[in-house]
Amino acid sequence: MQIPGDDMMRHLALIWCSEAARYLFFGACTTLVNILCFSLLTHCGLHYQPANVLSWVAAVSFAFITNKYLVFHSRREASWRGELVRFFAARIATLLMELALMQLFVEMLCWEMTLSKLLVQVLVIAANYLLSRFLIFVRKD
Repeated sequence: MQIPGDDMMRHLALIWCSEAARYLFFGACTTLVNILCFSLLTHCGLHYQPANVLSWVAAVSFAFITNKYLVFHSRREASWRGELVRFFAARIATLLMELALMQLFVEMLCWEMTLSKLLVQVLVIAANYLLSRFLIFVRKD
């Protein structure tokens, strides 16, 4: 006898087993951390620029923990400092990539700003995933 919802739970479990699905889920959570921190800090009277930097640091820190343990299942405790440094360096690199691409699309090519932002975010997410998967949380199987 099959229990109602059993197929759905099995499908959800299969999706959760996908590294890319976990990456996208925790990426959305990271975005939420960024926005909530930014909102809280600006609500408390902090200027939006320092609030943006602090919320970025909080979000990237959250992303490191979730990527290390829940997405890529990196358990090499001896290398956590190296992973942390590489993770922040990669995120700074993709932040610079984002700034450069926005400059190119909006200022030089005169593309619409929101459309440019959406396209750039897709490229940044892909770059962050590839850097995390192949340079930061490298499996030693």
